[in-house]
Amino acid sequence: MGVALKRCGHCKRDLPIDNFSRNRSCTSGLSSYCRECKRKSDAKDYQLHSETRKEHVEKWRRANRDKHRAQGRIYYYRNRSRRKKRQREIERKYYQQPAVYRRKLDREGEYRARKLKTTTERISRAAVHRRSKGICHICKKWVSLRAMHVEHVVPLSRGGTHTYKNVRASHKRCNLSKGAKLMKEL
Repeated sequence: MGVALKRCGHCKRDLPIDNFSRNRSCTSGLSSYCRECKRKSDAKDYQLHSETRKEHVEKWRRANRDKHRAQGRIYYYRNRSRRKKRQREIERKYYQQPAVYRRKLDREGEYRARKLKTTTERISRAAVHRRSKGICHICKKWVSLRAMHVEHVVPLSRGGTHTYKNVRASHKRCNLSKGAKLMKEL
């Protein structure tokens, strides 16, 4: 007994019916294109109509803002474990290479400052820690280099610069509780 064959409407090859997807609208119940040709055709259509599709999606999101947010929340909670797993992998990667992790931390404030178009200079967390003798600028208690945050005296959001003149050592808790306030506002 032979294998059932079907001719692809695109590449004109006779292929086993396993190479065709189901399609109820066709008389044979199978797609007229083989899976390979269908994949290529879909990819071409995707490229051709990408702008139209983006406009359609944006239009729907604007019209259904609440529904879109609800879907986002559902996705966020359903994928919590996958997100945490990915975050752990990233942290493990950086902690295994301390030099890479330190460079990443050193550059964080610089990226934000550039985005806000303020004056920036390369800042070493170790140099800030040495300069402050390991004392938190806000609570005046000792802070380790590993646990230290680089705190901007005048916050970047208020026009502060990312320079040695404007940064101090602080605890994470102290820095985050200070937020975008000046010291005299605490």
